[in-house]
Amino acid sequence: MSKHLARLTGLIVALLVASLLSASLVQAQTPDPRYARFAGCPSPKTEYPGASITCLRGTITGGHSRLGKAEVPITVPILFSGGVQELFESSPLLASPSGGLEAVKEPVPLGSAKLTQLANLLGLKLPAFYAVSEIVGPPSLDLFTTHLPIRVHLISSVLNNNCYVGSPANPIALNLTTGTTSPPPPAKPITGNGGVPVFDEELEIQSFKNRVMVDNSFAVPAASGCALKLFGGAFSINIDKLLNSVLGLPAPAGASEVVQNMDIEIVDAFFVYP
Repeated sequence: MSKHLARLTGLIVALLVASLLSASLVQAQTPDPRYARFAGCPSPKTEYPGASITCLRGTITGGHSRLGKAEVPITVPILFSGGVQELFESSPLLASPSGGLEAVKEPVPLGSAKLTQLANLLGLKLPAFYAVSEIVGPPSLDLFTTHLPIRVHLISSVLNNNCYVGSPANPIALNLTTGTTSPPPPAKPITGNGGVPVFDEELEIQSFKNRVMVDNSFAVPAASGCALKLFGGAFSINIDKLLNSVLGLPAPAGASEVVQNMDIEIVDAFFVYP
């Protein structure tokens, strides 16, 4: 009986130690309350032990994406966060589970006023359409450029849930810059802006306000997997060809454009996870 009791006691102690270690790990990954907004940045103490990490947090406040013939203004702010090991050389974006690029539904304009007028005359309501950018490959960045492989999820009540422009195997490969682009002709170069630097001496946070990142050198693949739902979803019909014709996809490099207005904050992970 004493042997069984000793084993049971040892097991209880081991479980308590494991529980305390687990609690300690979670606590170590919680940012200092003053830096709570940098929670998307991984902890160099637990997730990347010994690594030197610079935390980033940005908000895309405006701009637009033109993919082929489709113009989508950025009207809903998009948050992105994470960290890098090298700020002045292209470095993979590292992110905690709460980091990365926020999935935001940007409303897609329905286009022609005549179409809206016709729908009103017929007593029909045009469905809302949304576009959501999703990362489908490893992003990398430095202080002036961002490589972002994405696909765009097209969402509407009249579409199935598998309608995408781009894919993990064939993404929209954005190379956003604060500098000047070099698109193939006949497209002309466009120029971004590094933003207005602002330094918070108390928290050691370097910000860049009103930053502009641009790219018009990328190609856009065709939309695929798109089906129109009929009779409440009882039936569906593939509309890939029709949709690609309307959107002008696939579009060669230089025929599309992304402009992102943003504010970005940068701070050493040492302050976030003291």
